[in-house]
Amino acid sequence: SSLVAAVFLIWSGKNLFMALTYALDRALGVPKGRPLLHDIALAIVMLPAMGVLLLVAMALPIVLQIGLFVYHVPDGGHIGQVAAYLISLGLVFVVTATLYAFLPNRKLKWHFGVPGATLVACVWPLVQFAFAQYTVRVDFTHIYGALSAPLVLLLWFYLVGSIFLFGAEYCTAWASEHGSFEVPTMVDTLAPVARHDNPT
Repeated sequence: SSLVAAVFLIWSGKNLFMALTYALDRALGVPKGRPLLHDIALAIVMLPAMGVLLLVAMALPIVLQIGLFVYHVPDGGHIGQVAAYLISLGLVFVVTATLYAFLPNRKLKWHFGVPGATLVACVWPLVQFAFAQYTVRVDFTHIYGALSAPLVLLLWFYLVGSIFLFGAEYCTAWASEHGSFEVPTMVDTLAPVARHDNPT
């Protein structure tokens, strides 16, 4: 059962990274993605590292507060809490900048993702606080019953994905504005191509 769970986790992570890669490729005007095996290998390598860092970033402030309370450590100036939040934001910045630099199928400089990662790191605690207040005040079980927990989790993933993709667009706009590179116009393969027939 553990092997099946690991395979399912890798496959789900592969789908997540493929979706993020596709969105970043669209933002950067990349007409063609990587081969499937390359995407799977990238997901296997990056999923554990990025997942652990994000979990640490989310749990570190809470764990530190619990530790200070349990061991009766005085923190009158809230230095420990501030340090925990700063480390958490730093981890979010590192994860986001890494994904912006390595997920797209395009050679990018290491500092390409700095503007977007900075934006995501600044917005991250605000979204966490707003989402926590929303979930506390809304009774999901009254509407969705037993399905409330996975729906709340999906809502959180949607918010995180929206912030991530907005940061990617911000990176692209920043790079184009400052002359780092030009983003080519990409033809939408799903949209119908207009035909211009010459009159006879």
